Amino acid sequence: MKIKNRTLLWTSVIIGFSMIIFLFSFIYVYNEKLLKDNVTYSQKIVKNTVTYLDNYIDELDSIAISANYNYYLQNYLIEEIENETGYGDFSNKKSVHDYEINSKLFGYEINNRIDVSSIMIFGRKRLLLYKTMYSYQYVVDNFRKYPWYSDAINDPNKVKVTGPQQHSFLLGNTDDTVSISRMIRNYKDGSFLGVILIDVNLNRIREICDGIFHESEGKICVINEEGHPIYEQDSGARNEKALSLELSDKLLGTINSGARESLIYTVAGKEYQIVYNQMGKTGWIVMMLTPVDTLQGSLVNTVKLIIGVFIIILSITLILLEVMMTNIVNPISRLQKQVDTIDKGNLELIELTPRKDEIGDLTTSFNHMIERVQNLEEKIINDQEEKRKLELQALQGQINPHFLYNTLDSIIWMAEIKDDHVVPMTEALAKLFRLSLNQGKEMFTIEEELEHVKNYLIIQSMRYVNKFDYSIEVQDSIRKYRIIKLILQPIVENSIYHGIKEKKGKGRISIRAYQEEDMVRLKVEDDGIGMSEDQCSALLSGKIEPSGKKGSGIGFKNVNERIKMYFGNPYGVSISSEINKGTTVVISIPAPKE
Repeated sequence: MKIKNRTLLWTSVIIGFSMIIFLFSFIYVYNEKLLKDNVTYSQKIVKNTVTYLDNYIDELDSIAISANYNYYLQNYLIEEIENETGYGDFSNKKSVHDYEINSKLFGYEINNRIDVSSIMIFGRKRLLLYKTMYSYQYVVDNFRKYPWYSDAINDPNKVKVTGPQQHSFLLGNTDDTVSISRMIRNYKDGSFLGVILIDVNLNRIREICDGIFHESEGKICVINEEGHPIYEQDSGARNEKALSLELSDKLLGTINSGARESLIYTVAGKEYQIVYNQMGKTGWIVMMLTPVDTLQGSLVNTVKLIIGVFIIILSITLILLEVMMTNIVNPISRLQKQVDTIDKGNLELIELTPRKDEIGDLTTSFNHMIERVQNLEEKIINDQEEKRKLELQALQGQINPHFLYNTLDSIIWMAEIKDDHVVPMTEALAKLFRLSLNQGKEMFTIEEELEHVKNYLIIQSMRYVNKFDYSIEVQDSIRKYRIIKLILQPIVENSIYHGIKEKKGKGRISIRAYQEEDMVRLKVEDDGIGMSEDQCSALLSGKIEPSGKKGSGIGFKNVNERIKMYFGNPYGVSISSEINKGTTVVISIPAPKE
């Protein structure tokens, strides 16, 4: 993967990973804050509800308390308690009297308040006085079996609140009512005069709760100490079960313990946050129930907004990073391409737009390195060429000692027998040495090169009498062309030693110098024993020498390398040969332009 793509990928991964961590942290913190804020808000609602309900209970209790201090009621109850026998007196006179007392005492509450449905005073066995919107069934009963009666007697100094309930002794009572009861005592001696029971419907409780809170998100529920629902707001949701009916004993125990100020509870597969408080006078539990998904609705919208903003920021960041990385990577890519060309052998200086940064410094340093490499390469080439020239020059100066010894022995032998060839051989040897030295010069004319090889052939023909004949031909127009010296003598030497000498009978060596278009050819032919194609190739490569015999010490390989070094790879030595037919060697060099 390229640097730019890798950078973009890792940037996206880092930003994405950081965003995921931030998002989860934000969701956790924000959700906790939503729940905590809703707890604070719900607590205010619950406390206000509790306060208003307590005031309402106090208002109802004041009706019961006033009965304890009413002169007419006290006298009436004293008389009724003393005469309480069986079903009592049901005469018209009695009924009218009771009605007048009730009207004076409780007429306002029954006639003008929509919440009070009944006010009744019970003796030990029977009803003593009542004012109700329902019909009363006259029975003698043991009222202690009713909690509202027994609780009032057991704790006469406190108001008792019970319900919701439906009294069996009231005919036509189908609505649940809440009962407030208190014992009435003789204010003179504190003796029992009866128990007052005030029944109220839920209208006032509903008004209180709806006045404090009435929204679609959440509801107020009121339950008694046993977990029975007293009131639950209508949230407006269709087919919604009454949440207060779903409260389990475990939840009620948690609420009654007061260990936590709020809790999360699931009802019918839906989570609710419950914030509660208990009323001091009644023991009722007022709860604020808020759906968790409603609270988290704003969280979901906020998370969507954050994700949208994150995507926009990430896109902008990647676009800007793409532009920035392109500005950084493109010069590096161009530098890489030029380095690739340099790796292929093209040592050219890198040309880039001047930059005053790390890339510009790298380019400058790289150009300096290329210059040093070019200088070193040129120096190495020059040193190698100079070394090769010196080696070849040293090889040129090495004339086979055996050839020199044998030639001198031949001259001495000829001088002793007074042979007429002693002078020509001595003269040819002198010319051979003079031309070989050539005052240290590297180049010959073609004419001088042919003169040198002619003297060599003269000496060898005198040594090997009647062994071979030779001929030398040269095109007049190329006589003065300059060539590397001593390139023919090694070829002719190999023809004699490895071709003619091994042949039975007399052989022939012919040398021709001519021009073909822009090429000068020096051809050496012999009719010796010849060689195979593999031997020709090995001879040029220097891997073998024919018949294992020594020549001049220079050989085909060195002649070929010298020509290529001076004139280039297209030029050099080529060999063609057939066994028992002879060998042809052609030296090719460029013709001079002038």
